[in-house]
Amino acid sequence: MTTAVSINDPGRSLGIGQDAAGERPLPFEPPQEGQVVERCGPCQPGDSPAPSVRDVMTRNVRSCRPEDTLAAAAIAMFEADCRFLPVVDETGHPIGVVTDGDICLIGSTSHRRLSDMFVHDAMSGPPATCRAGDTALVALKVMRERRVRHLPVTGERGALEGVVSLTDVVLCAEERGSASLRQELAAALREIVQKHGDQRVIVHNPFIED
Repeated sequence: MTTAVSINDPGRSLGIGQDAAGERPLPFEPPQEGQVVERCGPCQPGDSPAPSVRDVMTRNVRSCRPEDTLAAAAIAMFEADCRFLPVVDETGHPIGVVTDGDICLIGSTSHRRLSDMFVHDAMSGPPATCRAGDTALVALKVMRERRVRHLPVTGERGALEGVVSLTDVVLCAEERGSASLRQELAAALREIVQKHGDQRVIVHNPFIED
């Protein structure tokens, strides 16, 4: 189980329009409803039960809002040594994600400064999610289907509770020696890497007009 805060401080989200991640707003209010992705993944016969996402995820993750500047998001990633931020609404529901690659791409193709652009300019969404009570196999299947390396983890009412990454599951599989996790990891990696020969395939580039 991951106990270190690897993405953010508890309950912390970037302030609206701020360019540095120094403020600490109040924790999210409990939401009323939310939607999550649910799958099922059986273990192999004789294999140990798959751990839950709750056992491997990182809690107290840093998040951002659509109206935050990209400069603020980049600073938050630098401070937390991460490459991914969930984007949440005013009630704490995940509505998208933004990555360092998103920021680099839009920053290199726009004449505007990052401090003049906003998270909603670069974010993707709605995000694939999983629940804290799902198994790690469920999370891996969602990652494989969506070709992503991180998933926001939501609670029963859909609020953000943490993040689970491919690395989290790799470390868990190594510790437990789980054949089911290793098999699903291999399948997920094949889909996420998405290579044909030596060429990486780009399915869709949102910054190129049709």
